[in-house]
Amino acid sequence: MKIVNLEELRKKIDELRGYDAKLAYAAGWDDAISIDVILDGFGVFTATAQKITEDHVVFMFDDCIASMPMNITGTNEGGYQKSGLCYWINTVLRNAFPEEIAQDLTDISIPTYGQIFGHDKIYHEYFETDGDEQFELMKKRKNRIADYEDKPELIWLQNATKNEFSPTLFALVSLSGAVNYLNAASSIGVRPVFTLSV
Repeated sequence: MKIVNLEELRKKIDELRGYDAKLAYAAGWDDAISIDVILDGFGVFTATAQKITEDHVVFMFDDCIASMPMNITGTNEGGYQKSGLCYWINTVLRNAFPEEIAQDLTDISIPTYGQIFGHDKIYHEYFETDGDEQFELMKKRKNRIADYEDKPELIWLQNATKNEFSPTLFALVSLSGAVNYLNAASSIGVRPVFTLSV
């Protein structure tokens, strides 16, 4: 369901408030709440609600808005929070949001392993931990796949590999919607997650 503006979004959120995400999105992607976001200098991108709570909504863009390295130096030291990509998202990208959204924007990042895949054996064996539950929509493989400029694209995740495995790699979503990893200096898709207070 495409929402035209934030006022309409807030009305819909009020209707869903208190519902579990599984109830809200049981029918799948087509019935999820989505909005179009005009990002200054980037274009217009659709973002779909992934999680609704009493006071905020977590959105993720349906496709990648850029292709960038995690760190041009090729290291995962300090994890996502110390990466060049995190800095870019919290400066350049944050400033590209329209004022009507920016005033309610409480967080912006890229998704975690947990939000996309949950916490499986691969996660526990190779990647730094996160405390996030899998988004209901991401349980369907097709929803984990995204494009950049109308072509299938790999997508960065926040989780660095454990040091004993590699000091240079971060998790990603493959072209088929599966998990993989890549050197931090590689340029691949950026599919941001952002949180709006409601």
